[in-house]
Amino acid sequence: MLICITDCSRTKVKMNESSSLNDSKVRDSEKSLCELASHKFATIKETITFVDKTLFIKCLLSDTSKIVLLTAPRAFGKTTLMDMLKQFLLGKRSLFENLKICTEETQFFSKHCKLHPVIHIDLGSVRGSSFTEVKHKLALAINRTFQEHKYLVKKTDDGRIVWTSEKLSISHIDVEDFENFYVKKKCVTLSEADLIDSLRFLSKVLHTHYEENVFVLIDEYDAPAVGLVFETCSNKDDIGLINDCLKRFMANTLKFNDFIKRSLIFACVRLAGAFSGDAARVIEHYPFLSDLRYAPYLGFTDEEVKQLLELPEVKAACGKVTFKIIRKWYDGYMVSNSPLKIFSSWSVLNLLERVYTTGTLKYSSFWIDTGHVKNLGKLFAEPSVREKIEELISNGEVKIRTVKSVNVDHLTSLKELICLEFDEISKEIVELFLQFLADSGYFNILSIDKKTDEIETNTEDFENDSKCCILKIPNFEIKQHIRNVCYSEALATAFEFNLKATSIKNYVSALKLLLESTSERAFVDLANAVLVLLSQSQKIMNEKELHHILYTLVYNSRYFESHSEVQIKKKRKGPGIANTLDMVIISKNVGIIFEYKMNSKSANEALQQIFEKQYYTKFDEPDYKHISKKIYAGLTFETEEKKVFITYQVGTEGISKSVCSDTLL
Repeated sequence: MLICITDCSRTKVKMNESSSLNDSKVRDSEKSLCELASHKFATIKETITFVDKTLFIKCLLSDTSKIVLLTAPRAFGKTTLMDMLKQFLLGKRSLFENLKICTEETQFFSKHCKLHPVIHIDLGSVRGSSFTEVKHKLALAINRTFQEHKYLVKKTDDGRIVWTSEKLSISHIDVEDFENFYVKKKCVTLSEADLIDSLRFLSKVLHTHYEENVFVLIDEYDAPAVGLVFETCSNKDDIGLINDCLKRFMANTLKFNDFIKRSLIFACVRLAGAFSGDAARVIEHYPFLSDLRYAPYLGFTDEEVKQLLELPEVKAACGKVTFKIIRKWYDGYMVSNSPLKIFSSWSVLNLLERVYTTGTLKYSSFWIDTGHVKNLGKLFAEPSVREKIEELISNGEVKIRTVKSVNVDHLTSLKELICLEFDEISKEIVELFLQFLADSGYFNILSIDKKTDEIETNTEDFENDSKCCILKIPNFEIKQHIRNVCYSEALATAFEFNLKATSIKNYVSALKLLLESTSERAFVDLANAVLVLLSQSQKIMNEKELHHILYTLVYNSRYFESHSEVQIKKKRKGPGIANTLDMVIISKNVGIIFEYKMNSKSANEALQQIFEKQYYTKFDEPDYKHISKKIYAGLTFETEEKKVFITYQVGTEGISKSVCSDTLL
């Protein structure tokens, strides 16, 4: 199953007689390899790369929870799953012939695949910069939902709208009330009170007509909350009005509705909870990959990707794509308490489509372009955010404390952070932002058991206020995106400190040559390159800025791997936190640990710090076992003398040497 949210040309491939993931009867006609321009189940099931997720229907309808909320990142198939469920509940039996729900669950299929009353609303567009705009968008969404039930009314010769249903005609339900929501011009003029009660009213209408309680399907449940974060709604009174309106709308639709039978709600992030209000008490929330029952239906599993690649049509069209390649680029989302991992279906299918249309296999980042976050590059420039991001990059993980339930104050704080409107960033807001990124699919979420301090892949614990969690980057696609963000930050740093492109290039080249030769002359050349680079700026005030420049400019280099503010596992004797070294640079089997100082602090003092605080033990950790040549270096920039000094040592038992820049400025 895939979710399709951007336009793409359709690719036709001739089907072989014997191949199909879903064993479809359609054999002789041409089929699209992928369908990337639609999320409609009926359209997608006719593609070669269709993956049968129909058992999701039984999984959901067998859940004892009356109202289920599933959160998962964008482009993991939620909208198509919802459309599939909708068609099933509407009794479109022919769509499911030869699919698993029909062939493997015959009795269930016969009993449940029939016409049910269904209310479907998409809140994706319900966002805006003012309460008036949000209220208008909500009215339009409600009107579209009522339009799906136009079969209930008809217009008479004299222009009046009347019920087509005899049961409704003899009921006490006024058709004019239905007309107010059904006619667009009238709906957008309704009061807030009318809109809040709209879906409960529609539930009553459908219950009367079908003599059965209704299924309520809500897609993009979090859109109003996310909209509040990203839209320029600065009026606090408007934010309060939006909050109150949506809370009452959700409560009337989901909690205070006697005519609801079951409900499925999809959202990307748990920010949706900010508008749940009283409805939250009846909603059972399953965060992304927290429950093995639902996890296999979002994205692609390992086995599903393998089956796709074994299809003769896919082999013929995309023979260059192997499971190893896809696993390297797009794997990594871990299911709680399970070895199962999930792939972004959007990324996998776009890769197959790209290879078929271009004939070349080239890595591309597909999923990233569908995400919420727009200002990550600017946020990376903020020290408190950058510190956590760099810790994540350097150590491969970061520990944060989570928010149990998101409220409007949290949304307001996130908005100020993302729009760079803050005076001071608290640790809590930075962690809330990382939690938002994790929900959005940027990170895996691993919980920590406080008693044993063991890490478990259990995102359900993310809900508990007493729990912390570990965030990890899931795959190469996202890791590369963060690298690109850091590269953008390098450009921003160059502009901020007035650094010339040629000097930056010379600095990177000097580091590259140093890692290749590790000679004394190479250290002198590095000192010269750093001196020329830093002397161009009059803004460098302290060691933190010095460190920021020397790290940011090389982070995304293709020549070596670099890590900043790296913690070592060995701690100081007595109380205190783990030591943090300035920078590690690695190329093949050569590694250098740098410590930076300014002015009165000498390079020799910086080198001594590496040994006194045991930074050198970083190379003893498993991830650095391949390093055979270990170098330790202290670097000092003397702003008044216009000189750079480096004291370095090869190996822990080596003899230290000191060099000085010999370039005259």
